[in-house]
Amino acid sequence: MVPYVLAGIGVAKVSKTVAFTVGSADVTSQLSQYGVVLGTDLSGDYTAPMTTFGGGVLWPVWRSVVLDFQFRLSHIGAEDATTSGINVGRAGLGFGVRF
Repeated sequence: MVPYVLAGIGVAKVSKTVAFTVGSADVTSQLSQYGVVLGTDLSGDYTAPMTTFGGGVLWPVWRSVVLDFQFRLSHIGAEDATTSGINVGRAGLGFGVRF
């Protein structure tokens, strides 16, 4: 087994989309007839810095075939000073061939 750590920085684009239903029917496109106007907290896009930290283990299965178990924790920066950003955790299993 070969353990590893990872870190990265980048940019994330966040798209805020919501859906509203009345009696199991999607009425999102008809909100104005209900007198509803979406604010910027529920609609729009923004771009923010993103950091990622994680680690994993490469496990040699057979000759050059490996399995990759990994976990990553990412933080996407806030759109403005009133919010705290978005945290995302991801666990994964990969399959690969080393050459």
